[in-house]
Amino acid sequence: MFEAKSFLETVRIKPSLMRWPVAVLLVGAALAIAQYVFLVQLQREEVLSRFHEIADRLPGQIAERFEVYEYGLLSARGALVAAGGAQGITREKFHEFSEALNFQDNFKGARGYAFVRRVPRSSEAEFLTSARADGRPGFSIRELGAHEGDRFVVQYIEPESANAAAIGLDIASETQRRQAIMTATASNQATLTAPIRLVQQSDSISFGFLFMLPTYTDSSSAQSAQQRLHAVSGLVDTVVFANEVLSGLTLDQHFVALALHDTTEQVRSDRFFSSERFDPNTSSLLRTNKVLSIYGRKWTIEVQATPDFLNQFNHSDLLYIGFSIVLLSLLLAVLTLLAILNAARRREHQVGQAKFVAVAASAIDAVISVDANEIVIDWNPAASTLFGYSAEQAIGHSLSSLIVPKALYDVQAAMLARVCRHEEVLKNFSTIRRHQNGTEREVLITTSPILDDAGSLIGVAHTISDQTEERRTAIRLRLALDASNLGIWVWR
Repeated sequence: MFEAKSFLETVRIKPSLMRWPVAVLLVGAALAIAQYVFLVQLQREEVLSRFHEIADRLPGQIAERFEVYEYGLLSARGALVAAGGAQGITREKFHEFSEALNFQDNFKGARGYAFVRRVPRSSEAEFLTSARADGRPGFSIRELGAHEGDRFVVQYIEPESANAAAIGLDIASETQRRQAIMTATASNQATLTAPIRLVQQSDSISFGFLFMLPTYTDSSSAQSAQQRLHAVSGLVDTVVFANEVLSGLTLDQHFVALALHDTTEQVRSDRFFSSERFDPNTSSLLRTNKVLSIYGRKWTIEVQATPDFLNQFNHSDLLYIGFSIVLLSLLLAVLTLLAILNAARRREHQVGQAKFVAVAASAIDAVISVDANEIVIDWNPAASTLFGYSAEQAIGHSLSSLIVPKALYDVQAAMLARVCRHEEVLKNFSTIRRHQNGTEREVLITTSPILDDAGSLIGVAHTISDQTEERRTAIRLRLALDASNLGIWVWR
């Protein structure tokens, strides 16, 4: 209670002492804010960097999936050429080729590979006769819509059982498929259709693609786009469902979700694919769009982070860090204040000590301070005059060894013990003390304890006045009175 009261009084009396503690606290708060802002920015950059790193890889991953199917198309076209081209391929040869290439195991995600024959309108009857003679007597041509150009009819497809609905379909009878045929034929490049509804699909909501590669009667002579359009004999194509192909993406352990649009015509189409965790209404700032040019189409990929993405980062609680810095600053401020108060107390003690020394130096009585072991720590000029020792000779020595007669050592020790136990404060105690030259003097001693700020005894102060001359004067006066036979009247 004594310390707390002293602290509050010090603050009230000297508010300037709060200047440095307040400064430490303000600096700590500023550091906490700066650290918070720095860590927020650092963590934000880390999160964004990781997110964009994943997003940047997605177009390449999607393109790699379709490169596998392109390899299958090139293999199918190679087998067609080896069989003698469109004129030499038969249902049996195409089936044998399918078995050898093992489409179902090596090209997972593709529903099948087909040979699509170009059939001019003038040759339609001849084609139907040949197709029916090639192991399919009920073969017929079906359309998705009327058109006037050459037909491109699915004649062979493997596996047949899963793709029977496509056999005999004139894929040029639908606008999106026909545009892809023209693009592939003119460029001699593998080409994707726009997202379409496939005849093989069992639902009405998912999308798929035809991925096609043209074949020519004489590819060496078909150098220009116009020449290729006249020389094309058919197509090899594969049927790809968007969900089956794109759901197989790793997506970095489900850290991101994505959706795809076809934006080839500069018009944003409906999403033809959305991953399971994609949220079109999300307010997350971690989202971006990527553009992928792929086999004649341009796709826009919407990418957004999932909750799992943020959970992977082992980020510390920023508010906890800021609070810890402020708390540490508060502790430092308190320690600073305590240090300042301690320094102030030391200065006050030094001032008091200086005043004590000044008073003691000018006092006519000897003023001697000793510690708890009776070692002299202060010795004023009057003490030097009274006992003959200089301050340099006395300080650091036992007081008893300097001025107490040996016969009074026990009395001195008992007196010091009583003072140290706070049992007694001696005032004008008459006793004998010894001068440096060995002569004894009658003195009056007043003792008082010296306490520190906590109230603990750290020494004893002795104030000693010489009574030798006064005693002699009293004796002379008594002798004179006795010699003159004079009495002293005491009136009552």
